Amino acid sequence: MTGTDPRICVVDGISTGLHLARELRARGFECAHVASGPGYRHVPGTEEGKELYAASFVLEDATDVERLVRDLRAWGPVHVTAGSEPGVELADRLCEELGTAAGNSAATTAWRRDKYAMHERLREVGLPHARQIRTAERDAAAAWLSAHGSYPVVVKPLDSSCSDGVQVCDSLGHALAAFDSLLGRRNLIGRVNDEILVQEYLSGTQYFVNTVSWDGEHYVSDIWRLERRPRPGGAFLFESMTLRPSDGEVETALRTYTVAALDALGFRHGAAHCEVMWTPDGPVLVEANARLMGASIDSATFTRALGHTQTGVLADAYADPAAFRAKLAAGPYILREHLAEASFLFSRTGRLSGFPGRRAIEELPSFHSFVGVPETGTPVTQTVDTLGTPGYAYFLHPDRSVVERDARTVQEWQRADTLFTISEEIAS
Repeated sequence: MTGTDPRICVVDGISTGLHLARELRARGFECAHVASGPGYRHVPGTEEGKELYAASFVLEDATDVERLVRDLRAWGPVHVTAGSEPGVELADRLCEELGTAAGNSAATTAWRRDKYAMHERLREVGLPHARQIRTAERDAAAAWLSAHGSYPVVVKPLDSSCSDGVQVCDSLGHALAAFDSLLGRRNLIGRVNDEILVQEYLSGTQYFVNTVSWDGEHYVSDIWRLERRPRPGGAFLFESMTLRPSDGEVETALRTYTVAALDALGFRHGAAHCEVMWTPDGPVLVEANARLMGASIDSATFTRALGHTQTGVLADAYADPAAFRAKLAAGPYILREHLAEASFLFSRTGRLSGFPGRRAIEELPSFHSFVGVPETGTPVTQTVDTLGTPGYAYFLHPDRSVVERDARTVQEWQRADTLFTISEEIAS
């Protein structure tokens, strides 16, 4: 860094936010880390954080914003961006307070963070959405469930992440028990669940649609079809995802719907990770997250398949908006190779004592690499949500059927519980 490089703040730059900071530095930015609370102050002190972040700022509590804004104004960022889900709200506010051009309105942050407000906004503008209620009253939840009269339903926090607290419920009693278990509990991003969201269950095939927006123009960087396994009483477990071409009939409809949803929800700048269900009636948003897709991104693999990553496209937009617009004008992405990712799941809590399925996976025709698999001897916990998924295997090949078959094979081995051996010792 030269001291004259443009400066950018990454709020809660964990997970993929670290990848973003690296991409921004490669494009000549000096990066500062902003922690939305004391719980994230450690990030710049990690080995990777020390390399990526030239400065560090912490919002000590909700009354500390004015002081934080003064400190940031003195540092002089030209942009502020969210590095992970907990940083979205603060990033919006800082963009507004600092007067940076490339931000989303703090007045509409709830559309992009509160899962109830999100679907209410879609309803207001006439886009397909989920029927729902948000309430702190058990009787109100029970009345809505009785009137809805259809199961399963989904019960979840309004504003958490990583499938935290999500429960798929098959009866009135089950739904009310889930309601009771979540109300008043502190969720994954540190907020107390003062109200609970009860929502209709959207059946169908789930997709991830990742985008980058600049000045209200939206580029769909990648679309993934998911394979999921229901977990009794809880959220689905993600088993694999396959990169889709951008121009199929389903994918074209997904792109059209997602762009309309982004417009409705006030996405003007930055990344979005949208979960969209392909139902019998077409696409319906599950939720739109105003940040990059999570840490399953392996840059080298994704670049081979796509020629870019969502993270890189976002960094390009900050560094050169004209180049981003040129990419947008060039049309939907074209696959260079086909790519699938198998997400590993741990069937129990204990200590990882072996990975006997490793060699068999490596011998699959399209196997490319492992990412994030813990070392033998590491304490592990049973996988119950998308937080801390125990690594991934990537499959890359010119033939889509090959990567799909290999990912399916790993899924079958995983369901048979033959990939890992885990001791009965309780993880500490």
